[in-house]
Amino acid sequence: MVFRFLFRFLLNDRVIERLSESYPIRRAAKWVVYFAHKAKEKVKNLGSKLEEKLRNIAQDLERKSRR
Repeated sequence: MVFRFLFRFLLNDRVIERLSESYPIRRAAKWVVYFAHKAKEKVKNLGSKLEEKLRNIAQDLERKSRR
């Protein structure tokens, strides 16, 4: 019963509009975007580091197989 009331209240267009204009919600949204960009950057850097390590391993194996 309480949850139904809360959901109906929170899914109201006017409430969503007023919440989106409030400082705490805008600030939270900025933090979410900031951390998403940081995570994306770290994953990209991790991918390039992994690619480099795999390339080095492949070169080492190639050298060892030539011996």
